[in-house]
Amino acid sequence: MKNIRKGPGYRWSHHHKTGMGEQTVSGYSIDNLDSKKYTEANSSYEKAFIIIREILSSDEYSKNFEEIQLLQACQDISDEIRSRRLLS
Repeated sequence: MKNIRKGPGYRWSHHHKTGMGEQTVSGYSIDNLDSKKYTEANSSYEKAFIIIREILSSDEYSKNFEEIQLLQACQDISDEIRSRRLLS
């Protein structure tokens, strides 16, 4: 399941098979990437997320997104870049 952005954090889950069947672990992590500044970023992932958020929040793009869509787009793009091992 992909990470679902909800304001200051995201909902996540991991599924894996065990000897007794399938196991799902899920939770909610707060990272404040909806409002964190670039200078406050703790990793290259957070820096990329904030840059993407700033670009999509600019006047040129913001009219095309509601805030929840904008943050989910940032989450999806950043997660995809990380999955390709371009971010740590």
